[in-house]
Amino acid sequence: MSSFHQAWDYCFVTGVKRGAFGVKLEAHHLFAGTAGKSDELCNLIMLDRTIHEQVKTAKVPLGLLLWCKYRLDRENTDWVRLAILRGSFLPDLIHDPRVLSMWRKNQGISNMPLLPTIRGRV
Repeated sequence: MSSFHQAWDYCFVTGVKRGAFGVKLEAHHLFAGTAGKSDELCNLIMLDRTIHEQVKTAKVPLGLLLWCKYRLDRENTDWVRLAILRGSFLPDLIHDPRVLSMWRKNQGISNMPLLPTIRGRV
């Protein structure tokens, strides 16, 4: 998992870079899986600590996290494997830019720029 930490230096949701505004980044497992948390690249996204805490309280929709994963890390997005780790079908992706912008505004992060669509890392 350390290679994932080194490869990604910004939050997949907010776009804030590591260290900017005092942001600390944490790897988040999308799904725990049947035998514990899987450190497979398809199951990891980088989040700033504030967003990570909100994920744990279900304030960040799973469909949004999955869209951010696909948008920024298509190479490592494996829908079949993610469904297996979840143990059921995946939810619809939240990919409408208006919905993402509204969510960001409600979270107080609307002034931060969105990231480019594709990032060729990891």
